Amino acid sequence: MRGWAVPELRVELSTLLGLDEHPAHAPGWGMIHAPLARHMAARMMAGEWRYAICTDNGHLLHAGITRHRPCPPAARPPRDTRRGGIVELQITQTLLHRLAGQPSITGQWAALVTDLATQAGTATQTSTVQNGGAHNGTAPRSQTAEQAGTAQNGGAQNGTAEHGGAQNGVADNGIAQQGTTRDATSRRPPNAETTRPRTADIATTANDLPDNDKADRRQADAALRRYVQIRGRVCSWPGCRTPATRTDQDHIIDWAAHGPTQEDNLTLACRHDHRTKHHGGWHVTMPKTGHITWTSPLGHTYPTKLPKIITPLPESRPLPSPGTPLTSSTTEDRLTQQTIMPSPLPTTHANIPPKPPRRPKPPRREETPTRHGPPPPAHRPAVEHDLDVPPF
Repeated sequence: MRGWAVPELRVELSTLLGLDEHPAHAPGWGMIHAPLARHMAARMMAGEWRYAICTDNGHLLHAGITRHRPCPPAARPPRDTRRGGIVELQITQTLLHRLAGQPSITGQWAALVTDLATQAGTATQTSTVQNGGAHNGTAPRSQTAEQAGTAQNGGAQNGTAEHGGAQNGVADNGIAQQGTTRDATSRRPPNAETTRPRTADIATTANDLPDNDKADRRQADAALRRYVQIRGRVCSWPGCRTPATRTDQDHIIDWAAHGPTQEDNLTLACRHDHRTKHHGGWHVTMPKTGHITWTSPLGHTYPTKLPKIITPLPESRPLPSPGTPLTSSTTEDRLTQQTIMPSPLPTTHANIPPKPPRRPKPPRREETPTRHGPPPPAHRPAVEHDLDVPPF
């Protein structure tokens, strides 16, 4: 089975490192055991590799893209958007910090682990100083690999352009720009004589806008859309299983009512449920982080929770070395500590209770046919003609 046979593979980074044997998941296919997941990930080097950094309880913190692969740069295959697929690397923030501090145990994965730790640290710092204050108390989201590699140097906070507009206070054309910000629709500083830009210029600089300008846009950029899709997985309607890639990103507070385009104001809704909200009288609220409530026109509430990206699993214990014989005590100890249900008793004659003896059936009574009239005589004397032989 080739790696690109599935469009997406979700696997924990610790499983690819060989630290555990947790199963992976292929959307639309189901669970995949760890050896097959490693084989498929090795065949999907040409695809897009995403990361999902989660809390210890499994909820999403940061999401983004990494350009690093566990192979030398010369051996990396070129990007194949048609058959490369998507590999989603899942890891908790605690384990990521532990692995980043011990590059000797990660081996060829050291560059990738360092890149994830760097992007997570950058996302945490930028989330605490956005628009000069806190980020509304929501979980931070990471930037893309292109944005993480660009020095912000204060970004919109100190009045300089951000993400490729002006690095170290110098613009693309080499002229220092101090006290000015990038215009929302042009590469040049705002000017009274600036004419309306072309559509190509708007599309080119859409992801390079400051965060306050991105919040005013109606459509989410690629990084925000990816974060919301990974966080929700499916439509937020209770019981709806429409995948996130086939849903709309709905504003909790409508964009027409000045609702910001941010992760704390976006939910996933399929087209049917999206129209139900706008035309059917339903309302959506997010009372706290990770909880979404749908309210019907009659006032009934249907709360849902955002799913966990990493499902907590029991810690596995490796088998003994091949040279160690398996004894009954080792097997019983593994069954006792690893399984949830009690181990079944062996089927032997010693622990099977004897069956009770069967009760004998009563004898059946013979039924005599019913006669009508007087009973026949007990003995009829022989008649002479009865003993005669017929004449013919």
